[in-house]
Amino acid sequence: MPKWIAEFVECAQEAAERGEYVKVSFEREMLTTSQAAARLSLDKTTVWRMAKDGRLHAEKVGTHYRIPAVEVRRHDGHRMAEMADNLTAEIAADLYDD
Repeated sequence: MPKWIAEFVECAQEAAERGEYVKVSFEREMLTTSQAAARLSLDKTTVWRMAKDGRLHAEKVGTHYRIPAVEVRRHDGHRMAEMADNLTAEIAADLYDD
């Protein structure tokens, strides 16, 4: 068990022993298109289009999109993997092609 979980459980147990109410909740971090654009080093309009056409999973709130931070990390990881694959192919071509 990770140390932070053990510390959390210990803290919750101590609070319960004191008769305190312990409540745990989880919330997804949601980003605006501007925040997502900054994290992805893309233009805000590009992120908006990606959300609109489904390349980036997003939730529509009124007329605005909100993008889960986990989705931004997923997309960034996918983009980095594609770049690494392309670079590997280019290096292999340079090394083995005459």
